[in-house]
Amino acid sequence: MKAKTTAINDELRFENFTEILSKEKMKNMLDEFLGGKLSTKLTISVLNEYDEFQQDFLSEFSNPEIKKSQKNFNKSFKELYLFQLNHFNESFMETGYKLESGLKNQLNLLLKDFEEKYKKFILIATKELSKERKTEKNKSIKPQTKEPKFPYKIPTGTRWENVTIKFLNDENILIKVKQFEHSTNFKEMNFIGRGNNPPPSEAWIFLKALSESKIPGEICIRDPNAKNKYKKQKEFLTKKLQNYFSIDYDPFNPYHSSTEKRGNSYKIKILLIPEPITNDEENDGETNDIKEYLKEQTQQ
Repeated sequence: MKAKTTAINDELRFENFTEILSKEKMKNMLDEFLGGKLSTKLTISVLNEYDEFQQDFLSEFSNPEIKKSQKNFNKSFKELYLFQLNHFNESFMETGYKLESGLKNQLNLLLKDFEEKYKKFILIATKELSKERKTEKNKSIKPQTKEPKFPYKIPTGTRWENVTIKFLNDENILIKVKQFEHSTNFKEMNFIGRGNNPPPSEAWIFLKALSESKIPGEICIRDPNAKNKYKKQKEFLTKKLQNYFSIDYDPFNPYHSSTEKRGNSYKIKILLIPEPITNDEENDGETNDIKEYLKEQTQQ
């Protein structure tokens, strides 16, 4: 069972990698660099996002072959990233100044190596993950409890923006996906913590915290020490939601500033509606789990 968990984690890491450095983004980056100048902020944004991804311990693959290929790619990435930091900046982009021939030749060599290492990494990762999936499929294992699913067949093409989750209280929610509605709770969705009488898991608390944040569905992290914990909770929550709704892409927007939002933050694409506040709760001086979670880990 340990191997299966590793394979699943590596699958998610590979999905994150290919979302940050998709083939389309790679093509646009190479076209910009090969032109000798940066015409937009796309390349710098993508490089910065991957730089943060590869520094996180959660980005390190468990499969030894993928890990080795990733190490070679990261080395090539670092050289290109340092070149970008040294030779491209805001003033450079605004003036449209082009690189001199010596630097351009150096850049071309870096780009060639970067592209080769990227293609090799994609090839090895795809091959190794496919082997692991086949191995797990062929193993004779005991039947496992199936992960809970949304009880209605979601139409093809359904997006996260079509999903609404309304918190009724700390434990119960109402889900709406297009024309379908379903009432459930943290236990039925398997968001269960530890203990004989387990409370909601941290992923569930994180989801509720998102609904109660200053901007519903979005949390900005100002405390560097809380950053890794948030990434871990985001990864757990992403996997749970993907399994439950059978929607295979990330329910969160990219962490860095994008067309969907401003600033660095975790912003979920699902519409979250917080639990209604009653008169008793408004007058209650005690702090519940969600308020404590927000108080300790965010500074809105």
